[in-house]
Amino acid sequence: VLNKMSERDGLKPAYAITDITRDSDGHITNAKVALTAATPYETEGWRYPAEAEIEKAIRGGSETAYHFGNNEKALDEHGWHSGNSGQRTHAVGKKRPNALGLHDAIGNVWTWGWDWYDANYSGSVDPVGPEAGSSRVKRGGSWYSEAGCLRSALRGSGAPGGRRSFVGLRPVRSVR
Repeated sequence: VLNKMSERDGLKPAYAITDITRDSDGHITNAKVALTAATPYETEGWRYPAEAEIEKAIRGGSETAYHFGNNEKALDEHGWHSGNSGQRTHAVGKKRPNALGLHDAIGNVWTWGWDWYDANYSGSVDPVGPEAGSSRVKRGGSWYSEAGCLRSALRGSGAPGGRRSFVGLRPVRSVR
């Protein structure tokens, strides 16, 4: 999908996809996916954000527990979680944005990242992430998460082929 978006917009795709396996209906069941550049930041097309990019977007310039401060009682104004979501996703923009103007930076759905999950991640010091792994990182919490789990620093992981109604994608591209 991201490569098709890039091609539609006249951009060089961010990913090279090889060794594709399809089922009897023609759906891709397995493939090797690699960046077309050394790092995500050097690609031109639409792509998954790196973990450091997601954290920066979620924080919106804040160093507090949540992008709006440390008051967990204000979460209902800023994000969907298990206590206020009705156990479903919601249209984007129904909660207050962060300082960068991003709606749903926390809650609603987790944001998939390009980086492989690293249990020893120490913030945006390593903006590229590990070269290999078994799970991709996800950030931001979801409608399925408890309210306190929408903290800016919260991290999760999931298998690349996993599909859940509470995990989504916020496509990005590098601006040159």
